[in-house]
Amino acid sequence: MNSGDILSFAAAIGIVVIMVCIVHPPWAAPDAAAGETAPTPMTTLPVTTPAAPAPIKTFVPVRIEYAHQPVIKYQTYIIPDNLTTFGMSDPPWRGANITSFAYLEGSYGGVTDPFSVSYPVWRLNCSVSKGEQPENARFKMMLIEKETGIIIDGAELKGPGKVIKNQEISGKEFYLVIQSSYAAFRVDLETRDEYLDSYPGVVVKKA
Repeated sequence: MNSGDILSFAAAIGIVVIMVCIVHPPWAAPDAAAGETAPTPMTTLPVTTPAAPAPIKTFVPVRIEYAHQPVIKYQTYIIPDNLTTFGMSDPPWRGANITSFAYLEGSYGGVTDPFSVSYPVWRLNCSVSKGEQPENARFKMMLIEKETGIIIDGAELKGPGKVIKNQEISGKEFYLVIQSSYAAFRVDLETRDEYLDSYPGVVVKKA
């Protein structure tokens, strides 16, 4: 091979080396091709479990029944004709957090079993519904302390309606005397919800 051929061959090799350096420069990172962007690593967000809803408290009121032959077991009263001495309906409580913890309902009168109330503040919510003869409906109620026989409170309704009697006496035994004619009535013993967990409630005893 003459010197001319050697120069031509060397020039060809030089051109190839230059082209390789242009296309794949040795200083470029081996895993990053020209024009490509390195992938961004994915971030896994923590899974948040929704909080379980608070359980809803249910409160079942105690049904108060009429006593069997109460006259021979404790002092009872004949309800007087006029109960206006005990005043009219008391002002309703503000707010809606009120629960019935005991009740009495029916359409005839009688004397209930004795019951004790531990709530420091409670009330008697008496209502008469509209019956077949609403003009003749009459309802009377007396709350009596069993130990002393003292009449604590009284209420009267002539016709359908509602009367509320607030009480601030507790820790004693009481009973109700009811007189009813042509009246379907319900007496709810109610207190504020804030007292339900702090005090044991109502205890009913057979007379």
